[in-house]
Amino acid sequence: LVGREHEIGLLLERWEHAKEGDGQVVFLCGEPGIGKSRISETLRERTASDRPVRIRYQCSPYHTNSALHPIIEQLERAARFESGDSPKKRLAKLESLLSPATQMVDVEAPLIASLLSIPTEGCYVLTDMTPERQKEATLEALVSQLEGLSRQQPVLLIFEDVHWADPTSLELLGLFVERAQDVSVLVVITYRPEFSPPWTGHSHITSLALNRFSRSLVITMVDEVTGGKRLPDEVRDQIIQKTDGVPLFVEELTKTVIESDLLEDRGDQYALTGPLPTLAIPSTLHDSLMARLDRLAPVREVAQIAAVIGREFSHDVLAEVSPLSEAELTDALAQLMDAALVFRRGTSPRVHYVFKHALVQDAAYESLLKRRRRELHGRIASALENELAGSVQTEPELLAHHYTEAGLTEPALAYWLRAGKGSAEHGAYVEAVAHLRRGLRLLGTLPDGEARSRGEITFRVALGVPLLRVDGATSPEVGENYSRAQALCDEVGDTEQLFPVVWGLWFHSMMCSKLRGACELADQLLDVAREQNDEVLQLEAHHCQWASRFLVGDLSAALKHSERGIELYRADDHHALTFTFGGHDPGVCAREIGALALWLSGYPERAQQRLEEAGGLARELGDSGTLENSFSFRIALLACQRDEHALERQVDALRDFWPMEQVLPWQSLLDGASGWAMFERGECDAGLTLMRGSIRSGLGEDPWGIEAISLVAVALGRHGALEEGLELVDETLRHNQHDDVRWWDAEFYRVRGELLLVRGDTNDAQDCFKRAIDTAQHQGAKSLELRAAISLTKLWRSQGKEPVARELLTPIYDWFSEGFDTTDMKEAKALLEHLS
Repeated sequence: LVGREHEIGLLLERWEHAKEGDGQVVFLCGEPGIGKSRISETLRERTASDRPVRIRYQCSPYHTNSALHPIIEQLERAARFESGDSPKKRLAKLESLLSPATQMVDVEAPLIASLLSIPTEGCYVLTDMTPERQKEATLEALVSQLEGLSRQQPVLLIFEDVHWADPTSLELLGLFVERAQDVSVLVVITYRPEFSPPWTGHSHITSLALNRFSRSLVITMVDEVTGGKRLPDEVRDQIIQKTDGVPLFVEELTKTVIESDLLEDRGDQYALTGPLPTLAIPSTLHDSLMARLDRLAPVREVAQIAAVIGREFSHDVLAEVSPLSEAELTDALAQLMDAALVFRRGTSPRVHYVFKHALVQDAAYESLLKRRRRELHGRIASALENELAGSVQTEPELLAHHYTEAGLTEPALAYWLRAGKGSAEHGAYVEAVAHLRRGLRLLGTLPDGEARSRGEITFRVALGVPLLRVDGATSPEVGENYSRAQALCDEVGDTEQLFPVVWGLWFHSMMCSKLRGACELADQLLDVAREQNDEVLQLEAHHCQWASRFLVGDLSAALKHSERGIELYRADDHHALTFTFGGHDPGVCAREIGALALWLSGYPERAQQRLEEAGGLARELGDSGTLENSFSFRIALLACQRDEHALERQVDALRDFWPMEQVLPWQSLLDGASGWAMFERGECDAGLTLMRGSIRSGLGEDPWGIEAISLVAVALGRHGALEEGLELVDETLRHNQHDDVRWWDAEFYRVRGELLLVRGDTNDAQDCFKRAIDTAQHQGAKSLELRAAISLTKLWRSQGKEPVARELLTPIYDWFSEGFDTTDMKEAKALLEHLS
């Protein structure tokens, strides 16, 4: 090692801090060949006497979209998996690996086993989770392992070439960076300048940028490579000039010159064998590496085959593809190691090799003719598929890559599809989108025809959910993807995949608040499900119906579809829909929407019963998406009922359920409801601050949370911000009319009237109350009709119109058959008694 004493010293200083429990993170940035990996290796060597736990993650350009690829590779090596291991034996090895760092093997093992595609049936039951929550739990288990190891022994964790890391590995690395400061860990992260670390602003992070060597350091390094033997001045000057201070190039070019026939060894120095030809010394690192490979002609083919496999390659895969005998292959690898082009890592039977640098692999790969490359990619894919079947489970994208490069389109498409679906199942949606888009591009190279169209439908259906998770359900690309799939279904008459396609369009329309269109698509879904005579699809179609019909204010239809959903639903058969559509259980949702619709329709006791059923079923099922939804719908109903005490208890329960550092999907509703509850108990300024924040964070954009806006408007009016409250109501009504979100319109008209009444606009207030009553009657929203009638009755009573006021309120009150102890019914009864 030359010229990096400062960097090594700083790293060793950070290691001393880490050993004392003051965890450290070091960013090591530099261009290719600048010495990042050499510094990391030197750090490993110089800390060996402390006997640290050493973990090394190596990112790869072949795996930029393989979720957690560096982690999977490291775990398989650390557990010492062998190709012939049975699933049971692999699970036992994994348990042995994990158990020293945790007392929760029963929680962490099934998560990490799933990551490694190890079946756990009969040993563990993996809790039902959405793919997103399973990914979060898996990342947390991996962080927990790091923390557990650090409690026993200081940990040196090196994450190499992060510029090639997949998105999920970057998420995990972010957690490592955040949590490192409280444990005995030194995290070293190496990357090229094109990568910009998103983790900054922490006192435990140090950044190091590696510069090119000065002339004097280049001379020192040349002397190290030559063993102190002096080179002719003109040769040394050309090395200095052409390498431009890049250490790897200095080393490789010096070796190239020494190994060439340009020089002869005269004991203490090298001398030219003749005049130095103008182009004798390579001008680029690539040319220099190629010159060295050419001089290793007998083993160059092994290097080329290895380069097609990847930067790192296992002995097993190389042996399957190489035509050499085991003895010949072992000798060839020994020569490559002697030339310092390849290093060996691991011990038998997990022996693998790594090219000294990615640039060495690139040079070997590019030296192959395209036809030979395609042939090797095909042989590697076949070996991985047939002889080393574990790759099929853990890395289908690797087979897809090799089959694609081999020009074998059919198996490549099958594996791109498998890779995309597999990533989506583990919540790695960014990677899933990349795999599926790669498959779509490959499909585009096929000739037009029914086979291509059907293949595109399959890929677009698989792409739909990951794409909406990555880009958001309102993204135009989500709509375009599903619209294209629908057009293809119509074109080829494919009804089998039509339901998920139309469902995707429905969900996109719902999230874009195109609710009339969503209702039409829900009708289409029900038709498709009935045509296919599929009860599961019928349940999901009713799910779409009750959601969209409720939001447009069609309460009777929402109730009808939710009741039909409850009739169809069986938890054992239908809970799986949670993880296919929507992220929450349809049986619970049917009861939740039913509860809201029943309350609005004037049946508060039946609504409460439905809500309790929903909560009980959610707790029984236990998956996080459904539980969160259940909490949130309970909060929504309590906000409708204006029950601040019960509302605050539910908000606290939901906040306890979710870690506070996470942003909740319902965050704006929680803030609005919490602020109103604070306001009602006298904390007016703090409550209004929270409520105003909820508006800024998008409360008005959530069609399920608009009831909280009316509470905010009322609070503003009572606190003297009358015009702000009126503006909020008017803006929300305009927004809802544009989007057809009409289920709370009656209450907004009533609240607008109350605010106008405070301002003294009696006639306009009366018109608002009448419009609220008309809207509620049209929707069958008896609870809101009663509330609006109470407001108008109070106004008329104040104007001395008691007979007409009593005539208005009495039949509405008499309609009710339950809920007499609710706030609204008590107020109506008291008002009627004063009117009698």
